[in-house]
Amino acid sequence: CSLLWLRGVRIENTIDAATRMQQPLLVLVGDRDRITPPTHGQVIADAAPHGQFELLPNVGHSDHHVKTPQRLQAALDKALEAARVG
Repeated sequence: CSLLWLRGVRIENTIDAATRMQQPLLVLVGDRDRITPPTHGQVIADAAPHGQFELLPNVGHSDHHVKTPQRLQAALDKALEAARVG
């Protein structure tokens, strides 16, 4: 499973990188994220052969670990389980 942290990276470069990833990719985006908008996160996940998108409610760019730790843990657990099974 890959964790891809993006800041100031052009979305075109990120999409290109995602298309070449062979391992599972989980893209976590908060619905209030103004740095990586949810639509960009979905496009990145869709571009990856094994991409998964998870939208976290009521959080911004980097505060999901503080505001919704249970939802973050559930998304990580789900992605790791899918990687083990797949």
